[in-house]
Amino acid sequence: MAVAHGPSARPSAPAGAPLSDLVAHDARDFCEDDMVQHLEERQQTVGCCPAALRGARGSERNQSDG
Repeated sequence: MAVAHGPSARPSAPAGAPLSDLVAHDARDFCEDDMVQHLEERQQTVGCCPAALRGARGSERNQSDG
């Protein structure tokens, strides 16, 4: 399941917020975007694992049959 992320995915810091709040908000956004990207990469990797394991299991059988 893809997760929407980017500037339009979450509300921005309130208008007139102090600079420290804006910086903290941007830092949270950056960290959240980075976490989402890593999670999506891991989902793709985990999705490939069953096929890779089946392939490894199949080649083990072929070697023992030979």
